[in-house]
Amino acid sequence: MAAQFNFPDYTVAVTCTVARTAHRGSDATVADAAEKTTFGELIDDVRRETAEHYLRDTDISLSHLTRELGYAEQSVLSRSCRRWFSRSPTSHRNALRRRVQ
Repeated sequence: MAAQFNFPDYTVAVTCTVARTAHRGSDATVADAAEKTTFGELIDDVRRETAEHYLRDTDISLSHLTRELGYAEQSVLSRSCRRWFSRSPTSHRNALRRRVQ
């Protein structure tokens, strides 16, 4: 399971995202330092960071990335990328790579 993500810290959000299962307390809040974060927000953060990593550092297809993030359809990936990065997955990948060069 750990091989799928290149993050140093694995939380219950990562575990549940990889396993594509719901956490029993998914509607509960989790204390996160001085603020409270919902479980859904943790999953969204993990997915955003994972998407950014894969778009920047790999050449995997968008359909593969969709599955890695636990989404059923690529349209969900597209909507999420527009929400997170204000652009499509392909546009964000291209912008990230222009920055690196």
